[in-house]
Amino acid sequence: MRGEELYDKKGSWLMIFGVSTLPEYQHNGYASKVMHEVVQEAARCKLDGVVLTCKENMIPFYAQFGFVDEGVCDSQHGGAVWHQMRLEKSNIKRDYKSEVLDCIVTVVIAAVLAFLIGHFVILNCNVPTGSMLETIQLDDNIIGSRLTYKFSDPERGDIAIFRWPDDENEIYIKRIIGLPGDKVEIKDGKVYINGSDTPLKEDYLSEGMYTDSGSREVYDVPEDCYLMLGDNRTNSADSRFWTNTYVKREKILAKAEFIYYPFSQIKWLGSGAEY
Repeated sequence: MRGEELYDKKGSWLMIFGVSTLPEYQHNGYASKVMHEVVQEAARCKLDGVVLTCKENMIPFYAQFGFVDEGVCDSQHGGAVWHQMRLEKSNIKRDYKSEVLDCIVTVVIAAVLAFLIGHFVILNCNVPTGSMLETIQLDDNIIGSRLTYKFSDPERGDIAIFRWPDDENEIYIKRIIGLPGDKVEIKDGKVYINGSDTPLKEDYLSEGMYTDSGSREVYDVPEDCYLMLGDNRTNSADSRFWTNTYVKREKILAKAEFIYYPFSQIKWLGSGAEY
């Protein structure tokens, strides 16, 4: 089927000009399928109907869809005789079964995509406490990337979303401070990595923030594990106070990427810890 789809001056009819349908398309049912979709689309758009031009030998083909021959039209395209045919909306038989099926398919596809994205691509979480102030505010909503740690290891300074080692039914969000094999020392309110004389540079902390050592001053991070601290060091239940101090690599679910709500708090979450 070739031609242009236009509306007449009244803007209510779908006009199809220069229509031709090859015999092989008629025989394999393709032309019927196309015409069926055109008619149904006109009905869905609440038009008054469809008007088309065709050669005389095609009149029976379009008549099966309810088109009525209105006689020879003025077109002399190709030296042929063209007839105008019209299908009014009152004669269009709506294919509700197909429309319902299309809706069901759309809903199923959307549900499957949402499931796949939610379980394998992104993680959505709400932060109910102030343990990550001032970086993350109370009740901020975070999007995390599940894919980041599928292709690379967690890095120091990343904000990670993970299962709490003392109760894996609980999901926590903290900043990665100690990497596998690290020796982390907390003294005089500062964090030191692997015997460095220079404290860890943590520009994300509030000015004057004091880091208490918690249950011990030195933390030897086991292989395949991570030491997690909140940015609000004076009010954060983190690795310093857990029974099971470290988070295993396999329990890290995602890297927190950005705050998306409330809108006034929208921002990307970066790294930032250096020593």
